[in-house]
Amino acid sequence: MKDLRSSSWMLTRFEFGAAILLTAVLVSVHIVFFFHAGPLWRDEISSLNLATKPTLAEFWRSLTFDPFPAGYFVFLRLWNAIGFGDSDLALRAFGFFIGVFLICALWVACNLIDKSPPLWPLALFAFNPLVLEVGGSLRPYGFSFIWVVLAFALLWRVTFGSINKSIAFFRAGRGGPSRTIGFHKRINDFCGRSWRSRCAGAKRSLAEIKCRGRDWRARRAVVDGVRANH
Repeated sequence: MKDLRSSSWMLTRFEFGAAILLTAVLVSVHIVFFFHAGPLWRDEISSLNLATKPTLAEFWRSLTFDPFPAGYFVFLRLWNAIGFGDSDLALRAFGFFIGVFLICALWVACNLIDKSPPLWPLALFAFNPLVLEVGGSLRPYGFSFIWVVLAFALLWRVTFGSINKSIAFFRAGRGGPSRTIGFHKRINDFCGRSWRSRCAGAKRSLAEIKCRGRDWRARRAVVDGVRANH
């Protein structure tokens, strides 16, 4: 037993050290991309033009021409407003921080799920060349990655973790245990009705198939009998 505990402790330490090493390498790669990405390309210029519209009303109207939500462009507009939009390198710094925050989001998500280091997410996702390229660009892809990763972790906590218990306690506190039980009963009743209706439909289809070779009056009588029973 002591040997198993010792080997488990060593494996955990190894995973944690490997995850820190991968994080350092990833940050280095983002730094290299930051200094060597070059001038902004066409889609990045489009994002910058949208975020830096002269008025907020014009900015809001222009959002219809871009498929991404407004959150990223609001942050890019603030970045430009505080004086970091004068050069391509300063704008690249915004993308660099997005890439670093994505790595931080992986650490936060794994900690929320099972308090483990994000060894495999870093190796398989963060090291993906496409993630490295678009995650640090001046487009909302990296910003979207951050929220997708955090959403997965939050969904896991709501489904399996302590947040699920907190929600149940909060619901019981607001409406009492009877309200919570009634809520689940309505869901079960709905699922039961749905399942029974699907079974009834299957029985009707089976009855129709069995009666295909008979007269249409006999076929209609059998189907009507199945409907009357359900």
